[in-house]
Amino acid sequence: MSNGLSDPARPSITGISPPFESHRHAIRLHRVWGNAMPPGCTIASYGRTKPTLTFSSMDSATQTQSTEPTLPLRDLASRHRGLTPAVADCYVEAARVCLDRHHSSPTRIEIRNGKTESAAVLDWDSTDDRTRTAWANETDATAFGAYACVIAAVELTNGLYAIRRAETLTGADYYVALAGQGMDDLEDCLRLEVSGTNRGLTAALEYRLRQKVQQTKDGASNLPALAGVVGFQALSILIEQVNVDDLG
Repeated sequence: MSNGLSDPARPSITGISPPFESHRHAIRLHRVWGNAMPPGCTIASYGRTKPTLTFSSMDSATQTQSTEPTLPLRDLASRHRGLTPAVADCYVEAARVCLDRHHSSPTRIEIRNGKTESAAVLDWDSTDDRTRTAWANETDATAFGAYACVIAAVELTNGLYAIRRAETLTGADYYVALAGQGMDDLEDCLRLEVSGTNRGLTAALEYRLRQKVQQTKDGASNLPALAGVVGFQALSILIEQVNVDDLG
């Protein structure tokens, strides 16, 4: 089923540290990645970066020449067990509507993970009148579109995949884990709390992120967490790690 996105190649990301500060998580991640760990990533550096996506306009010629990776919105359900094709397509369709409100495709995405920065490309098909009217409720479209963008962002920057929807009062929306993990239990998972804003620039997004971080701390779970927020007008995604030691 088409979700209205192009089918770009997916280059690999290098230099992005996964969000694991505990020794147990770092060792497990090393075993999974082995010698294929991104350059510059060591156990000592895990957990010291926090990703941010910033979108800016980019013409097609620039995109064609770009060697930057692509934000992997396409076929989310094929990689994220916690998303069915129908759910994933719904999220992506909402994201396209939200992006169309303020911007034209393609866009360039700068990813800031703590002090580490990289960049990616986001490309989508413009929505038609029927799609826009179906998503005329701004609150709904922003919330569902945020799921697509943030889940794709943690896949791209951290190699994490949505495993299942989180229960009420856990302080999160999804459980995420490395590929092949978290299938039988949640021990190797992190919680992921997602939010989005349609309007507002960086200051508004930072404020929303602080709210979401606090929500994960207040949740009824002792699992480490990530809080991620997307600003569709600001064209940025902020993701922050919340570790076990930070939980109440």
